[in-house]
Amino acid sequence: MTLVDELHAQGYLRPLDTHFAHWLTEQQPDMPDYLVLLAALVSQQLGEGHVCIDLDQLDLLWAPWPATLREEAQRLKDQQSTAELVDQLILGEGSVVPLDKNPVETLDKMSVVTPLILDKGRLYLYRYWQYECQVAAGLLARATPADFSLPFLKEKLNALFPSSGTEPDGQRIAAATAVMQSLAIISGGPGTGKTTTITRMLAIYLQMQHHQYPDKHPVIRLAAPTGKAAARLSESISAARDSLDVSEDIKAQIPDEGTTLHRLLGARPGQARFKYNADNPLHLDLLVVDEASMIDLPLMASLLSALPPKARLILVGDKEQLASVEAGSVMGDLCALPTQVRRSETMATFLQETCDLSQ
Repeated sequence: MTLVDELHAQGYLRPLDTHFAHWLTEQQPDMPDYLVLLAALVSQQLGEGHVCIDLDQLDLLWAPWPATLREEAQRLKDQQSTAELVDQLILGEGSVVPLDKNPVETLDKMSVVTPLILDKGRLYLYRYWQYECQVAAGLLARATPADFSLPFLKEKLNALFPSSGTEPDGQRIAAATAVMQSLAIISGGPGTGKTTTITRMLAIYLQMQHHQYPDKHPVIRLAAPTGKAAARLSESISAARDSLDVSEDIKAQIPDEGTTLHRLLGARPGQARFKYNADNPLHLDLLVVDEASMIDLPLMASLLSALPPKARLILVGDKEQLASVEAGSVMGDLCALPTQVRRSETMATFLQETCDLSQ
């Protein structure tokens, strides 16, 4: 019995994981046992909500196994160096492909669709590597400053977020960021005023659009991953909108009806492809998505693909709660990025001017 079969027999792998590993060996009979084990682990971790395995942290994956199985796994691992492993992957005739370049740049150049992808020490199923590349490319393309008037923005922020003391106003900072950027991610726990902040931000956005483009009427949509979350968003936006100190015309343009992401994208029974996609984009100028922590990697890839290139996206949620059911916690991963990666000197300057920040 192979190690993969033994792991399955003892309940550490699902039947799906072993079937996938055996299928790969049928396609490539010379595949080393170590690669067969890695393939099974990639599949198993996908079931746990993880889109890849880090080859430098394999000990953590097999820590719960009995000593005999850990020792066998270590023996297989010790049989080959990293260089030898990469050589075997390259010689795999399309079974596994190692990538040294930026995956976002490589995605469009892939001539062969392969079951597995090795990218910078992380092993993926091809489909989920592709999703991750699509999400990265979609977010990076959208993470740019929007067109706005700094004096006008500060005036409207002062009206809807009056100064309450010397401490920075987190709600004002979030609203200002969402107006100034084509992409904004707002995370906060229960009771932190996320919906109030978004409603005021939408009022400022609409006033600024009418100031800059008097004849334009932006299309704003509200969505959430589930029907219950969409209903809560609708109720909260409606209540917050009624209390705004803005004109009735502006209030009327703030939507108070949310929908699920699947309905927004046009899910069709029996079909994996949504109605709205890159070839048939959504008709909107700004999309607010609540409970964004629940969005899994495949759904986020579909959403970004369906957004028009110039549309704004605001993701709202609590990075500490309501993780996605399927694999990939996009919002949590984005919020976990180091500060030096997320920081923008340009945005820091804008926020200093609009929110009176010292840094």
